[in-house]
Amino acid sequence: MNSQTAAATDTAKEERGRSSIEFTYSALDDSAELIETVRAVGGIGCSLEALAAKLDMSATSGGFRQKVYSARTFGLCDLSRGQVTLTDLGLRVIDPPHMKAARVEAFLGVSLYRQMYEQLKGQQLPPIAALDRMMLTAGVAPKQKERARQVFIRSAKFAGFFDIHADRLVKPEIRDSGMASEREQQKPDDSAVAPAPMPRVFYGGGGGDGSDGIHPAILGLLRDLPQAGIELSSKRRKALVAAFTSAIDFIYPEPEGHVP
Repeated sequence: MNSQTAAATDTAKEERGRSSIEFTYSALDDSAELIETVRAVGGIGCSLEALAAKLDMSATSGGFRQKVYSARTFGLCDLSRGQVTLTDLGLRVIDPPHMKAARVEAFLGVSLYRQMYEQLKGQQLPPIAALDRMMLTAGVAPKQKERARQVFIRSAKFAGFFDIHADRLVKPEIRDSGMASEREQQKPDDSAVAPAPMPRVFYGGGGGDGSDGIHPAILGLLRDLPQAGIELSSKRRKALVAAFTSAIDFIYPEPEGHVP
């Protein structure tokens, strides 16, 4: 075998072992748990070293990197200079009033899973061999097809795509909880004095331009504040100040070239 033939063979092997479509190696439920851990460690972000320590893992291990990169692929966090920062979607995926819709958005945000959903939506789920062939056709490398299929199914279940039927991939119905609350308020009330309705909270996206005008990062921290008047230790007080400082730095980045 001459050098050109050997080089072509090596290239072909490399291409067969590399997927050409984006997917994750960790399922969506694992990524949501990772986001919960980031929130517990640093509010809206923390260093990779701190996150790895909290998970009792090595920051340089393949398993840890796999978890973090999967969460980023789902759109739940950003990575920069050794720091992991939660995105708006990441904050919503762990916030009970918004997590159902956020899980669907995160699942469909991954190229492979969105393509598989478009091909399978509403249909009877095909046998495993057929699913594997679909994975290969979509661009998954042969050695990765089984893992890709398993993570796809697990992520779809967590996102609610099998809630309506156990063998059919169906996008879950997302009801507007705010509209439901308004309908409840319009029902006749037999009590003499009707209780005041609770204020509705809307996320305003990355710029915090919702009807409440509060960025979700700040809103999440406000929800976690202890009641007024409670005595705080110096350590707890510093942690709260650091969390709010990190939130401000995330929402209002300094201009390029700024020297403090």
